[in-house]
Order: sequence, then C-alpha cells, then structure tokens
Amino acid sequence: MVPLNFTTGALIGLMVIAAAIINFVPRLQQKWAFCPYEVWHKGEWYRLITAVFVHVNLLHLLFNAVTLFFFGRTLEYLFNYFLGPSYWIWYLGLFLLSAVGGQLLNLWRHKDNPYFRSVGASGGVVGVLFSFILLSPDSKLYLFFIPVPIPAYIFAIGFVGYSVYGIYEKKGKIDHAAHLGGGVIGVLFTLLVIPGAWQYFLNAF
Repeated sequence: MVPLNFTTGALIGLMVIAAAIINFVPRLQQKWAFCPYEVWHKGEWYRLITAVFVHVNLLHLLFNAVTLFFFGRTLEYLFNYFLGPSYWIWYLGLFLLSAVGGQLLNLWRHKDNPYFRSVGASGGVVGVLFSFILLSPDSKLYLFFIPVPIPAYIFAIGFVGYSVYGIYEKKGKIDHAAHLGGGVIGVLFTLLVIPGAWQYFLNAF
C-alpha cells in the first residue's frame, strides 16, 4: 500500500525536479510547453504531459505546489476512506486526467495558433481542489485577498464564474480555460469513481 500523502509529495517533487532541469536548460520550457498547434499539426502529444510539470517562474511553481500540498493531502485521506488501499491510483488518475483534460478546450480553440503556449499543473491542481470541494463542501477556505473564511462551495461557484468571465474577456495571462476544464474533469471523475458523491455537495445547501 502506498503511504498517505506520498502521491502528493511525489507530484510536487516532479514539479521541483522539472523546474531545476529547466533552470539549467531553459530551451526545454518551450519544448515541453503545451502548444495546441504543435500537438494538432505535428503530433507532439507528449506536450500534454510535459507541460504539467513546467512553470513560468518560481511564484507560479510555489502557488501550484502549495495549493496541491494543502488540498491534495486531505483528498488522499478522503479517497482512502471511500476507495480503499488503491486510492492512490484513483488520485493520480484524477490529477493527470484533470491536467490533460483541462487543455482540451485550448486544443480546440487554439489548434491553428502557433503562438499560443500554456504551462503548469493548474488544471490538475484545480481538479484536486474541486474533487475536495465536492466531497467536503462545508469546509472553510482561507484566501489571501479575503480576510474571513468562506465555505468551499461558495468559492467553487465564484471560481467557475470568474473562469468563464476570464475566458471570454481574455483577461491577463492566466489560463482560465485550463482551470475551468480541470475543475470540470475533477468533478466528473469523482462522481464516476465515488457513486453518490454529489449528495455531499447538495447537503451543503
């Protein structure tokens, strides 16, 4: 049996290792980044995976690593409770499918744009976060820009609204499509592997 929190730690470790490699070989950031044009027209499908472990800078890496550290560890316990000793396989599947599936909207929207690039584990991290919220919607979240804790389900609703707004308004350099896609995949995956999970979310209302 894989120890609890090992999978979260391993994923964070891979992010750090990839960051160290790119620090010494900067050109790999472009080679590993998700580029829909290169994927669609040149068959470089590996980018869907490599981009997960590439980050723009240290702040980007820290934000994803810290978020995964706090919510991923708790989700491992929840998956272990619902799914038993093989929980880590489902947890890893959730993360990777959310990260890769979160880019499908970008693949469709930007497949003919050779200049579009996206990197980071955000899709997978948001998938983990939304899976956690689905199973524990009454949990209180503390955010940097909000001085009081808010219920997790309120955060989820606001996050979805902000992401949709960001996609259509094209605000900043945040990949809102990957975030939203990762969240959707995370919820659907959890509903599939944990029958009745939706009841936990509805009970919050």
